[in-house]
Amino acid sequence: MKWFGFHIRICDKEEGDFLKKLLKEYLIPLDVNLLVIEVNTCFRFEKHPEVSEGTFDKTSAREISSLCKENDVEIVPLFNCLGHQGWKGKPNGLLRAYPEFDETPEIPYDSEDIYCRSWCPSHPRIYDVVFSLIDEIQEAFESRYFHVGMDEVFIIARCPRCRGKDPAHLFSDTAKKLHDHLLEKGVKMMMWGDRLIKRERTPYSEWEADDIGIYPAVDMIPKDVVVVDWHYEPMDRYPSIPYFLEKGFKVLPACWKNLEAAKRFFEYSKKQAKKLDREENVLGILVTDWHLPAKKLYEAFKEKRKEDLMEVLEYISKSWKGS
Repeated sequence: MKWFGFHIRICDKEEGDFLKKLLKEYLIPLDVNLLVIEVNTCFRFEKHPEVSEGTFDKTSAREISSLCKENDVEIVPLFNCLGHQGWKGKPNGLLRAYPEFDETPEIPYDSEDIYCRSWCPSHPRIYDVVFSLIDEIQEAFESRYFHVGMDEVFIIARCPRCRGKDPAHLFSDTAKKLHDHLLEKGVKMMMWGDRLIKRERTPYSEWEADDIGIYPAVDMIPKDVVVVDWHYEPMDRYPSIPYFLEKGFKVLPACWKNLEAAKRFFEYSKKQAKKLDREENVLGILVTDWHLPAKKLYEAFKEKRKEDLMEVLEYISKSWKGS
């Protein structure tokens, strides 16, 4: 098992400072050797400052990157692509600066009727801007991998440019463009795997798997993409693991704060990899953090307060080396 990973979202310099302390004092001693740091539009962009909506900057990125490299921690910045362009009706910095990129501009900004917005994958200028944003983040972290998000896409093929097009082709074309751009820079791509899973006949929810016609994209994207397969509830089986392995992908299973789910998913992934003789293609496990900012998680460790996420991290720390 190559990686014991940790994922966290960072929106400002102060949180970045607490992340450094968290890494040095707790995560690295727990043997975490992969950090997925989600910055999105919270990064202070120099080339497109109109997109920025946070204070996390290049200096902060370099400091965290240097700390990781000194301790053999692979660092992977994450910038949400296609979906997750804001929350409910409220757009993020990209769509606020470039409303013409919005897939559903007719939805009011104060709407509570959608999950979150998507950008238009067919807009002729979207990739000029997005590639610039990705490059600036990747170069700040000097990373060998880049995570492009692309999870929980529920809005696609809606605008006049995209209407009538195949959702799977729109999705895969976006993934391929991102992949090819990163590959030109010598950077490997990661992405969430939920939209590549056909929900029918799986135990997964609509968040974890697709039922709007995106899933055939699994056969259209490059096989050197690392698929991060996330599931957060205890289940008897996680069929996406053998599915992605048989498709030829390298897979990084991802859990959250449910300890029983983490145990089951970790063990199931190892067993399936061994059964299919694809053990080198299950890269480890990623513990995701969606509820504790770096400051609160650091304080919880320091004060020895038991948090569910800490229990998962401690369990994986004890288990993964013996896998």
